[in-house]
Amino acid sequence: MIKKIFLSIILLGLFSGITFSQVTKNEGPLIESISFEQTELKDAIDMISSTWGIDIIYDEEVKGKVAPPIKLTNVSCEKALKIILDLSGFAYEWEENLIRVKKKSKALTAAVDEKVITQIYIFKNAKAEEVEKSSSLKELLTGSGKITVDQKLNALSITDIESNVNRVVIFIKRLDEGEKITKVVPLNFAKAADVVSSGILQKLLSEKGEIKTDARTNSLVITDGEANIKEIEEFVKKIDLPTPQVMIEATILETNSNYTKDLGIDWQFQKKLGKGISGISYD
Repeated sequence: MIKKIFLSIILLGLFSGITFSQVTKNEGPLIESISFEQTELKDAIDMISSTWGIDIIYDEEVKGKVAPPIKLTNVSCEKALKIILDLSGFAYEWEENLIRVKKKSKALTAAVDEKVITQIYIFKNAKAEEVEKSSSLKELLTGSGKITVDQKLNALSITDIESNVNRVVIFIKRLDEGEKITKVVPLNFAKAADVVSSGILQKLLSEKGEIKTDARTNSLVITDGEANIKEIEEFVKKIDLPTPQVMIEATILETNSNYTKDLGIDWQFQKKLGKGISGISYD
């Protein structure tokens, strides 16, 4: 069995840090550590099924990825299965000696004897309004659950049964504290050094974000959460514009000694006449 487990890990390439210890009576082997990130839901379930030695069948609507990424430690196979299904909006039930995985019924979930609560999550990095638009977030709610945005606080207010509110908070917290990425943003007109020295972009960074410049390519090198970088890119587009140009038209005239004669005036002739013209004399 152990050889089969590690062979599955190599073939799938989707799991990391997985180790096992003693077998519990009914819930399968105890998993000391296992993590899922951008993992297809069925692949994750198949891994648990292989470890557990229990056959698992799926309804047609079971698809997608494990959401959000998660790391589990010291959990039984059944507990791990329950957690990843619950976070992904699915459930399971026993059918004799096998397990059926299916879409969690919103009607059944709403009927569970569980209190409805409201929790407010204030974002540190991401924008509440953008997170609220996520279709993955809405899928975590029951039929009666709702999420509202408080733009002044940059917060989300989540109202639902308590277990759903908890998993929604886990989901949005991971989005808010998402891993930092680095992106190079080239500038066409503005100078990268001038933009950074102005201090405008720094106000859009999270506490751990930073901006550097690449003088050779006239680019901004931004390290921060994805949402923050997107906002900075949009701002840069507004300021990276060509400098307005003023066009001045001029006419250049070339003259010579005959220019005044062409105008009909001969001042040398007047000087020769001396006092003979209008009492004007030239010394």
